[in-house]
Amino acid sequence: ILLPSHKSLFQLQAERLRKLHELVAERFPENKSTTRIPWYIMTSPLNDADTRGYFKEHKYFGLRKEDVFFFEQGTLPCMTPEGKFILENKAKVAFAPDGNGGIYLSMKNTGALDDMAKRGVEHLHVTSVDNALVQVADPAFVGFCLAKKAEVGNKGCPKVSWDEKVGVMARKGGKFSIVEYSELDEAMAKETSEDGRLLFSTGNICNHYFSVPFIRDRAIPALTECYHVAHKKIPYADDTTGETVKPASNNGIKLELFIFDVFPLTDRMAVFECDRDMEFAPVKNAPGETSDSPDTARAMIGSLHRSWLNAAEIEVSGDADAVCEITPLV
Repeated sequence: ILLPSHKSLFQLQAERLRKLHELVAERFPENKSTTRIPWYIMTSPLNDADTRGYFKEHKYFGLRKEDVFFFEQGTLPCMTPEGKFILENKAKVAFAPDGNGGIYLSMKNTGALDDMAKRGVEHLHVTSVDNALVQVADPAFVGFCLAKKAEVGNKGCPKVSWDEKVGVMARKGGKFSIVEYSELDEAMAKETSEDGRLLFSTGNICNHYFSVPFIRDRAIPALTECYHVAHKKIPYADDTTGETVKPASNNGIKLELFIFDVFPLTDRMAVFECDRDMEFAPVKNAPGETSDSPDTARAMIGSLHRSWLNAAEIEVSGDADAVCEITPLV
């Protein structure tokens, strides 16, 4: 995202994890030699080799190699609207990733869950890689979930307006759920509580807590009933030549899971609101876009870090719009 340090999102998260590890070791010096915070990274078939190579090239950004576990996301065959498999070429069925909710089966199928069991890991903080301000393994959030004896936790931030295009935390049929913005009509989206806040205000930012037993015993067995149909442009084999054709419009469907599909399976859920300016700077759009781009994420990091210096009564010189960056390692 073109920070002054030229650090990638992976490096920022790795250094935050290193600093957290250091703070834990300082707080519990008697356990310093055994303190470990493993990092499980889900890749896709398209970027798995590149991701592993990137970490190896950069010596895992100072983390122990054995504490960084890569596991590949699953895929499912693509189909026509009539339910027939689509051929990508004359000798290959078209496959597509199974959505971010595929993380649960992928943890099982790749040995990640087994690795957790060997390590004694009982609690997971799951986040998306594209949030430049994410607090990895956030002790406040995880601790809150443990204090509430929750099986599942969702960290979100208040919506900036009633019509912000983001899913919100709610109950559906009495069950904890994420309600997509398209499911709320204008009247519901504008509804407020007694304190004047939007009734459906906690926006989902893909920042979750799960207990490992919940994933193993409740989530994974129920996933067969959670698949969603998505209409997509799927490359297909020409009937005559067998060559791959890229369609101009949606021509098929893929099945996918959402990470929050398992929320309704628990009645022990904790919801934790955070400050957007401190914890949510998504990078989803191209440079130059006015929202959720590398430029907006870089500006948010600069603004936050400048505020830290101001709070410490440290004078910051230079242009007001210059990017101020503080390493996570201090």
